[in-house]
Amino acid sequence: MTKRTQESTLAIKDASWVEHAESMVLDYGQDQSGEKEEKISIVVFQVGEELYGTPISAVKEVVRAPQISPIPQTEDYILGVTNVRGNIVAVLDAEMRITKSEIDNSKQFLVVLSDENIKLGMLIGSVPFTININKSSINQSTSVIHNLTEEDKFVTGLIKHEDKMIFLIDLVKMI
Repeated sequence: MTKRTQESTLAIKDASWVEHAESMVLDYGQDQSGEKEEKISIVVFQVGEELYGTPISAVKEVVRAPQISPIPQTEDYILGVTNVRGNIVAVLDAEMRITKSEIDNSKQFLVVLSDENIKLGMLIGSVPFTININKSSINQSTSVIHNLTEEDKFVTGLIKHEDKMIFLIDLVKMI
């Protein structure tokens, strides 16, 4: 192993998976015309039977779900607050917010938002994964998105990846 490879490996070990994936965002691919096209990394997670994703730049970290302290008189999907590395973070249940289903206490992971002004974590059931896609493959013009109710305006696009559809969401708009 060369010295440069060792340094790269050490840098990846020291960086969080979010930082590592963010470094991949600057990757460029070629479209069919041969022009270079910007790629973007998306954090993808499952809610119910569907896949949802958000740009990796919106995610600070993913942690095991810590104990949550309930807050009275909030929306049902806002479960309460928790302490993540010394920061008080509001926790919302992604499945309850999106599908309006009952609370499922088996969710084990918290996706923490990277927004400096809003301290928010979204509870999900399984470890998310990342994909790199061409920015142009995000479909924002579909009638599905334009016909959403006001409370569902957090869906900002659709991505077709392999044989699956992924709903692109804005975590801040979910509140």
